[in-house]
Amino acid sequence: MASASLGHRTKGSESAPPIVSITISSKGRQGTRAISVVKDGGEMIKVEKENFDPLFEQLFGDCPAMQEELAMNPDLKKFKNFMILAEVYNRLCAL
Repeated sequence: MASASLGHRTKGSESAPPIVSITISSKGRQGTRAISVVKDGGEMIKVEKENFDPLFEQLFGDCPAMQEELAMNPDLKKFKNFMILAEVYNRLCAL
């Protein structure tokens, strides 16, 4: 099991809770099957390939810079690229 905590600083604050904390909860021959996500210190959300599209807006839709990045890089919106997507989100949206 692997985990990563991706944090950020917001404008006007010393520190803030991580936007997205990620724990890969299972891995098989098909790759990552589920990712546990905590956004802004809220409830843990289990993200799987099957529910990724409906949850996408909730997780990443609050940042206009992400929409621009996704327009240039549409493959980022695939579940298999979730870790990269979270990293890009934290980099672009932490202002």
